[in-house]
Amino acid sequence: MALFHGRRIRSRDLGGGFRYNAEDFSVSEPAKIDFNGMDEQSQCVLFCSIPSEIRTLIFEYALAPHDNLAKPYAKDRMYCRPGQLYHPKTDISLLQTCKRVFQEARVLPVALATHTFWLFGGPWRCMKTGLKGMTRFSAWQDSMSEEQRAAVDCVQIFAQQTFLESLGTQSNNGLESLTFAARTLRITLRHTDWWSWESPPASSDRLGICPWERGRTSHQKMLSLPLEHTPEAMRELMRPGTWGWQVCRVQNLQTLEMEFEIDERKKSQLDAVLERARHWIFPMSDGDGVLRQSGAVAHSTYDGFVRNKDDSTPVLSPTGSHHNPWVDRTFHVAIKTWKRSVA
Repeated sequence: MALFHGRRIRSRDLGGGFRYNAEDFSVSEPAKIDFNGMDEQSQCVLFCSIPSEIRTLIFEYALAPHDNLAKPYAKDRMYCRPGQLYHPKTDISLLQTCKRVFQEARVLPVALATHTFWLFGGPWRCMKTGLKGMTRFSAWQDSMSEEQRAAVDCVQIFAQQTFLESLGTQSNNGLESLTFAARTLRITLRHTDWWSWESPPASSDRLGICPWERGRTSHQKMLSLPLEHTPEAMRELMRPGTWGWQVCRVQNLQTLEMEFEIDERKKSQLDAVLERARHWIFPMSDGDGVLRQSGAVAHSTYDGFVRNKDDSTPVLSPTGSHHNPWVDRTFHVAIKTWKRSVA
């Protein structure tokens, strides 16, 4: 049973000294399956005895993405961290069993997946083409049918701060605006993604970020900005060219999660960022509500490398001649959540 029709999307140079290539997406078209006269499977226990709600749970369990243990991430890569230790895999063989199963469960692989993009430092070696980049949001959208696009629940973006702050602008090396639909968006800044990640903890070059400031926001500028803004004032501040404006354009967005990771020695700097972020609100561009802080910040730590490598450098053996300890620093991770509410 053919579930999709595939074609290739060619890689592109985006300029600016960096090379990003779109992953080869298989473009899905509505499966040409005639459901007229479909066998209702009245003799099948799955359909005649099990309620649809329970059946959906079974389908979700079978079609949920899982870790591909055959494709572990090298431990010294910048994309290897808690929750991202293996390349993900989804097995869709269940959809090929019968028309009734396909009819009920066909969008679940898309709905259950976390659609992940790396705006720098992704697991290119684990991808099917080995090419750099999953940065073409339009190519990803074009790869899906209308039904699949509507089913997307969660998108995660790993972004260097410089790319986050220049999304959709002329200085962004061609990275596109966030013109997709998703109910949950998670933006992750790893410890090497911050502008000041290499600066010593006592340096004046400290963490700084603001969703309505254009370009780089210094720590000092961040602290000088007013804490409180009304939704109306924030709507005026979040203009094109700011990453907050980009977030506000994501269609159907109900939840924003920001994952901030930093060297444990810089936790006090992260605390200052979290205090400012406590007052951020995101007025949605559709005019239907704003995203406001919701719940407590989730904190965690893990041990890893100070200088994680991207996939342009070879994997070193921990027993080789180079000093390459598997654990040499503790990192602090804070996840902050905003939920949509009435303005």
